[in-house]
Amino acid sequence: MLEWKSKPYVGFLAPLFVPIIRLYETLKFGAYATLSVSEGALKTSVPILVLHGDQDEVIPMSYGIGSFETILAVDRDVTLRYLPDTGHQITGTGIPVSEFDLFLGL
Repeated sequence: MLEWKSKPYVGFLAPLFVPIIRLYETLKFGAYATLSVSEGALKTSVPILVLHGDQDEVIPMSYGIGSFETILAVDRDVTLRYLPDTGHQITGTGIPVSEFDLFLGL
């Protein structure tokens, strides 16, 4: 299921969009579009912030935690922020700027 403004809107048609989304990602991000979490982490030296909402019905919280653990395992600087009462769509949800400031050390 895909969401828009924290509301489901595609449902059973979502699989039809997957090839289009993959093509877009490949055109926009090139080789980075197919990297695993650990491969992507190994290609960067900047700190990584993993955000995950506890109400996400698209990607389970266990994936966010697994990504965090995978990045830690390849010895990269990573922070996991658990976002209470937040679904898959985190933009426009009022995440306090302080979350990002804390991550950036400001």
